[in-house]
This record gives sequence, C-alpha cells and structure tokens, in this order.
Amino acid sequence: MPPFADFHAYLKEVFDRSNNLLLRQHLLKGAAKDLPEAAEMLKKMHWDFFTGQSYKSEAEIAAIYESSAYRTLLAAMPSMKSYISSLYESTQSSQKLDLTW
Repeated sequence: MPPFADFHAYLKEVFDRSNNLLLRQHLLKGAAKDLPEAAEMLKKMHWDFFTGQSYKSEAEIAAIYESSAYRTLLAAMPSMKSYISSLYESTQSSQKLDLTW
C-alpha cells in the first residue's frame, strides 16, 4: 500500500526502481565510462514524460541529442532512438489545459 503522507516521494522511488530494472537489462550490456550519466538522462526523460513535463524547445531537444550522455545511451541501446524521440513529440506544455466551450 502506498504511503499517502509523501506520495510524490513514493512515486519517484517506484519510478526509479522500474527505470533501474530497464537499465540493468539493457544498458549494462554496453560498458562505457559515461554510463551513469546516460542512465540518469534516461531516467529524467522518463520522469519528464510521465509527469507531463516533456515539452522542450527545439534548442533544448537539440542540446539533448548533441550530449555525450545521449550518444552513450544510443550506443548501449540503439533500438531506443525512436522511443526517445517519441518522448519529445509534444508541441505544448502538458502542465496547462485550455478548454473551449
């Protein structure tokens, strides 16, 4: 049963455990010195996406794709390229909702 006193911390812990499982299954196959940085990048990508914070400007996305952590991530998990790009397909913030009646 989740601890409702600090549900945000509980959610982050569960989320991190799920990401760690994914990373153990895939990333650890590729040995690279920047692996921890790549793992943290993927965790942040997931967290941002699933908490509605994945909207990034073109410049922010370009910086992600040009980073050494991203290159390391793709070297270890090449099949993730399409998946990762799908995390940034949003064209507007998910933190604000405008309804028109």
